[in-house]
Amino acid sequence: MITREEAIAYCLTYEDVYEDYPFHDDSWCVIRHRKNSKVFAWIYERQGNIWINVKCSPEWRDFWRSAFASVVPGYHLNKEH
Repeated sequence: MITREEAIAYCLTYEDVYEDYPFHDDSWCVIRHRKNSKVFAWIYERQGNIWINVKCSPEWRDFWRSAFASVVPGYHLNKEH
């Protein structure tokens, strides 16, 4: 994925999800589950890059961080859970 729009389009391929812009800043998009409105992905531009924060379990978080240098702790999210 190169653009924010591509990241949003990919996230929208999941079943029963929708995009939302709750921060009054069009550069931030969140993807929510329709059933409970919980966010599972934050997509935004920062430091000239497209960033995607996603929820995952601590075990997977550690795996992805060790497998890819580009996987870093999420901006504005709990770094432990």
